[in-house]
Amino acid sequence: MALPSSGTLTITMIKQELMSSSNSLKDLSIDAGFNPPYQMSNFYGFERTTYAPVVITFTQQCIGETGRIRITSVTGGSGTGFQVSIDNGLNWFDYTYLFEFNVSNGNYYIIARDSVGNQGTTAMISINCTTTTTTTTTTTTSDPYAYYLANQYLCGDCGSGPVATGIKIKYDVNSPLIPNRFYKDIAGGNYVYQVSDTGQGPGPSIIVDGVAYTTCVGACPATTTTTTTTTTTTIPMVWYMVQDCLNGNFAYSISYQAGTFGIGERVMIGVRNYTIYDVLTSDPGGTLQTLTYTGLQGCPASTTTTTTTTTTTTTTTTTTAPPASCGLYSFSDNSGTGGYVTYVPCGSTTETQVYIEPFTSPQYCVAGNTFPYSIDGITIDGPISTCV
Repeated sequence: MALPSSGTLTITMIKQELMSSSNSLKDLSIDAGFNPPYQMSNFYGFERTTYAPVVITFTQQCIGETGRIRITSVTGGSGTGFQVSIDNGLNWFDYTYLFEFNVSNGNYYIIARDSVGNQGTTAMISINCTTTTTTTTTTTTSDPYAYYLANQYLCGDCGSGPVATGIKIKYDVNSPLIPNRFYKDIAGGNYVYQVSDTGQGPGPSIIVDGVAYTTCVGACPATTTTTTTTTTTTIPMVWYMVQDCLNGNFAYSISYQAGTFGIGERVMIGVRNYTIYDVLTSDPGGTLQTLTYTGLQGCPASTTTTTTTTTTTTTTTTTTAPPASCGLYSFSDNSGTGGYVTYVPCGSTTETQVYIEPFTSPQYCVAGNTFPYSIDGITIDGPISTCV
C-alpha cells in the first residue's frame, strides 16, 4: 500500500513499505531509487513495485553415470536479469536459454531470482545416475505467505484505538491467522496488528510472528518502569558550517538530517554562494541560515573589487564617446557594513556578484537595459554616463 501523500511520515512507515530493516534515510532512499538530496518528503505517495512470483522450469537426466540439470525457462519477477543456483543460493549463475549443469550423483537445491533480488521457492532434486533413465520435471514457485488486512495499534496507547487501518500483513500460508486477534511485527517495534480481513492478494506487507494474542496490551512487548531512557530511530540532526565564496566569512545553518549535504558541496544562502566547510553535531547558536542545494562542488569563479584613487590633472584629452549600450553606475556603502551588488557587466548577459567594501564607492560599467540591485543596503546611483 502506498505511503501517504501528506501528513505524518516516519522512518518506520518507510521501512515497512520497502520491507527493510535499515534506519538510514540514505539507504532507504537508495533502495527506493531516489537521488540526492535524500529527504523524507521524497517518500510522500511512494509505493514499492511488486512483481509476480519467479517461475523456473528444468529437466534432469543421466548421460551414462553423469547427471545433467538443464534450466529450460525462468519467468515472472521483474522479467530481467535472471540468475539460477543449484546449491540453494550459495553460488549464482546468469541465466541463458537452455542453461545446463553437468553434475555428479547427489542432492541439488534449485532456485532462481530476478534483477531486483526476488527469489522463487527452492526445488530439491536427487541425481542418481546408475542407469540411463531420463526424468523431466517442471516446478513452479508459489507464494509461501497468506495475506491479511489489519488494524495497527501503538503499544503504550492501546486504549486510544488503532492509529491506522487497512495495513497489509502476512504469515505462513499453512498456518492461518485468527480474525480479530493481535500479532507482533516479526522485526519488533512498537506496533501490533489486529486481523480485520482475510483472503487478501500479494503485495508489500509486514511479516508477523504468528503468535495470537487476545488483547493489544498482551501483544505489546513488556515495558519497565526502572528507566527513563527512550530509544528512537530518528535520523540524527546536524548543523553545517559554511564559508562565503567571495569574502571567506563563515556562517551556520539550521539543523538538517545527517547526510543532507557533504563537505565541499556548493550551497546558497539567498543569492550568495557558500561551500560546506564542516559538520557540527550540536547547535552553534546565533543566527542560523537556510541552505539551498545546488548539486555543484566548490565555489564559482569570483569577481574581485579593487578601489582605485585617481588624481586629477590639467591635461585635456579628446576622446571618442563610448557606445550608449552600457551605463556607468556607482555602488556606495555608506553604512560601513559592506555588502553585495548583483549586476550584468557590460558585454555580458550573465549576472555576477561583487562585494563592496565598507565606506567605498567603486564604479562599474553595466550592460544596457539591465538594472543592478542589492539586498544588503548598498546605494546604487546611475547611469552616470555611458561606458564600454
